[in-house]
Amino acid sequence: MTNMTIPMPVSVLAFLGTIGGTGLLLLVAVWALVRHQDRAWKLAMIGAASLVAAYATALLGVAAASRDRVLAAGEEKYFCEIDCHLAYHVAAAGPDGEGRWEVTLVTRFDPATTSPSRPAEAPLHPGPRLAILRLEDGREVAGAVTGGTPLGQALVPGESYQTTVAFPVSAGQPTALLLEDAIPEGRFLIGHERSPFHGKVLLPLAPARRG
Repeated sequence: MTNMTIPMPVSVLAFLGTIGGTGLLLLVAVWALVRHQDRAWKLAMIGAASLVAAYATALLGVAAASRDRVLAAGEEKYFCEIDCHLAYHVAAAGPDGEGRWEVTLVTRFDPATTSPSRPAEAPLHPGPRLAILRLEDGREVAGAVTGGTPLGQALVPGESYQTTVAFPVSAGQPTALLLEDAIPEGRFLIGHERSPFHGKVLLPLAPARRG
């Protein structure tokens, strides 16, 4: 299960296309204003506003149709890195006896998801990740890496590593782990789970069984 409801390349192209198209129309509007072309200025401004409105409608519409989902034990959450995917699952989770919860997270570079144009042994540096523990009362607690391999460590196809993340939880029962793609532009990408009101894909805290 991925953190996108539409393919990342499509979402990125829509975002860049909207920025480029809006910028071009605004340049036309400036040119028309300087040349006192009132009709051209109005058309350019209407076009720019319509393009932004259409993108915002799609952004919020896709988000409104999405729902939170907790994966089943054994399922992995996938993050698209444009020409390949990284998979994540929880290997262990529980209190550490010091007022914290510790989660052991596994990062895996799925070799079956690489693009044919990507060099076979090319390393990948994962995008920034934000780990959040969701509690049964709805509260969310951000975590910090305390052991294992850093989440941003590069890896090659087929490689995996483990990371320990600790969460300050003094009260309340954790129910699931939210691992987010923390790129700032994610909030503006159609179908991205960090976009406004979009549903989240959560990892179960029960250790995944690997056969």
